[in-house]
Order: sequence, then structure tokens, then C-alpha cells
Amino acid sequence: MRRVWALSAALAATVSALGQVTSLVTIPIADTKGAGEAEYGQFVTGYERDVDPHYYHSAYLLVGIADRVEIAGATDFLGTDSWGFKIKALDDPKGRFALSAGLQYVRGGDSSPFVVGRCNCGSVRLHAGWQRNDESEFVCGLDYGLSESLSVAADFTSSRLGAAWGGLFWAVPGIDGLTLNVLVGVPNERDDGFQHSVGLVYAFRF
Repeated sequence: MRRVWALSAALAATVSALGQVTSLVTIPIADTKGAGEAEYGQFVTGYERDVDPHYYHSAYLLVGIADRVEIAGATDFLGTDSWGFKIKALDDPKGRFALSAGLQYVRGGDSSPFVVGRCNCGSVRLHAGWQRNDESEFVCGLDYGLSESLSVAADFTSSRLGAAWGGLFWAVPGIDGLTLNVLVGVPNERDDGFQHSVGLVYAFRF
């Protein structure tokens, strides 16, 4: 069960330096951390070398403060810090679907609101919703467990600055709660360059 929980933590990994709340690869999803659950993630992200030869570091901390409420904070280690929160408004007792809303990237008076839903279709979980950054965006994605220690996910953001991302999540043997994430993104605007990210996420209880 701890390994399955670690895989769910892996799906909370995000690529953006300010990624927050429980997410798929890059988009927020309806699931929330439970009370007393937390995770810390640290990532290195890069682009095609002819677009940007540098690598960027980011980290986040995500905490469940109630069964339907979570808060998060993130940094890009370059002086940009933000926080976010999510509230689960609807949760099917059998776990078949859920609906949540919240804010990400909160800095002063700026923020990114979102509303997202999740529906289980057999062994595949489907996700879809709306968020607003510089413009309104449609987001969608899916995730699927290949085994007790390996899972895959993919998501898409519709705006001009959005992208399609895929991820592989592996629960590291012998270390409960630790997951290795390998992520690849294809931007909607090809000139933005392919992106890739590698990170470790550690899930724990307190």
C-alpha cells in the first residue's frame, strides 16, 4: 500500500518552477492530499539547447491540512516564490469521480484559478478542467498504473503557451515514499522548444 501511495505522490509532480497542488504532469487535478499527508519535490528542467542551454531548478512542498483541503508553496531558486491551495467540492464515496477548485501561483494580487474534475474509467483515470493564466485554458489528461511501482501520465494545456506533456513515474525500491519522475513536453508553439524534466518526490505523513 505504501508503494501505491508513493505512485499517487508521483502524479503530484509538476514541471513548471512554480507548479503547485496535486497535479498530473503539469495540470492540477481534482484529487487532494489527506490530512496529515505531505510531499516535497525537487526538479531540474531544461529545453532544447538552441532555445535555452541552461537548466533550471525548482522545488515545492505540498501539505494536506484537511481531508478535502491542501496548500502548497514553491520556489524557482531565482527569487520567485508563490503558494496555492485546493478545495475538493465533490467526492464520490466510491472514488469514481471528484471535482475541485483552487488557486495556484499566488503572488501578491496575482494568481491562477482553476476548476478540475476526475473520472475513473476502469484502470484509467481521466482528468479535465479549466484554468486561467494569461488567458483561459482548457486542460485534460490521463494516468494509468503499469505495475505496483511504475505509472505513466500525459496531459495537455490548450493555450498558445501551453504544451502536451508525458511522464513516467517510478517508485524507488527500498525507500518508501520516494518516486523518480522523468517528464517530456512538446510546446504548442514549436519555437518554444521541446522541454524535459527529471525530479524526485518524497511523500510522507506527519
